[in-house]
Amino acid sequence: EERERAAAHAAYLDSLVGRESELWRGVEALAEAKRPKEYDHAARLVRDLRDLSVRQDSLADFDRRVDALRRRHAKQPAFLGRLEHVASTPGG
Repeated sequence: EERERAAAHAAYLDSLVGRESELWRGVEALAEAKRPKEYDHAARLVRDLRDLSVRQDSLADFDRRVDALRRRHAKQPAFLGRLEHVASTPGG
């Protein structure tokens, strides 16, 4: 069951390759909505982008983008809490 889940996640990440810019724009739009449901969705996208950056050995770019998100949304503690949880937890 664990292998199946890992394979499904790998296939999902494969489907995201080349769409990173679009996904980051989606995270921004969801954060701007300022609603918990959208924050949760944004956090899931950030987690996926983190996992993808690990696979592509591009964590420095990921960290830079997350830092920019933190600055732009500094007055949104509910969003920042979700962001911190997924951005700093490998596999989270």
